[in-house]
Amino acid sequence: EYPVIMFADFTRVPANAFQRLRKELAPNTKLVVIKKKLVPIAFKDLDRPGLQKLLDYIPNNLVIVFSKESPAEIYRKLVENKISVFVKPNDIAQRDIVIPEGPTDLMPGPILTDLRALGVKTKIRGSKIWIDSEKLLVRAGERIDATIADVLHKLGIKAMEVYIRPSAAIDSDGVLYLPEVLSMTTERAEQAIREAFQNAFKLAVEIGEIDRTTIRVLIQKAYSYARSLALWTGWISPETITELLKRAHIQATLLQEKIKEKEGGAP
Repeated sequence: EYPVIMFADFTRVPANAFQRLRKELAPNTKLVVIKKKLVPIAFKDLDRPGLQKLLDYIPNNLVIVFSKESPAEIYRKLVENKISVFVKPNDIAQRDIVIPEGPTDLMPGPILTDLRALGVKTKIRGSKIWIDSEKLLVRAGERIDATIADVLHKLGIKAMEVYIRPSAAIDSDGVLYLPEVLSMTTERAEQAIREAFQNAFKLAVEIGEIDRTTIRVLIQKAYSYARSLALWTGWISPETITELLKRAHIQATLLQEKIKEKEGGAP
């Protein structure tokens, strides 16, 4: 019924967001949550090409996606449905995390101590905490500690994006699709094809592979080599005679000047 099977990880995706996406994708796509250890048992009697390859990409928090749409289209829909969530201690910052300047809904209290310890300048306005100037708390790629996670939560700053993250998929022919392929846009695919053609063309010319795309360049290259060799050996032909005469004239002129110098310097 469903030609495409995809394994994906739904770690940190809120239940309400998961259910909303499940409804949006129906009826062409079905999301089934299953325990990782049960997958080999559930699939043992399923006769599908490529299934064994797919079993190598089971994530810890597994949702199986059955779909009538293409793997790339499913991937796009899952990735586009990102949800902002609060960070937790030991999370790695996906981007620079900044506390913006301006008002907050927080009353003065222990939070002030934490903010000041983090170097955040504050003041009290109308019984609420006001952030006096923007403050960069964490740079992208850095680990988030418990204090920062707690402060961001109290400020209502959701600094992490999560989504149902595909790990691999197979189609009805058993072809395996990994995220690096599924994430490729039309522009990136076209660029990759152009680069592959250019590299293949350069290699074909280098090794002398003759086909309709290289024949013109190879003939030009061969002509250039042959002409250079003919000039170096002094081979006379319609293509080299003009250049050889120029060289002979230059050499004769130089020789004549040297003879004059010697004659002029004779006693």
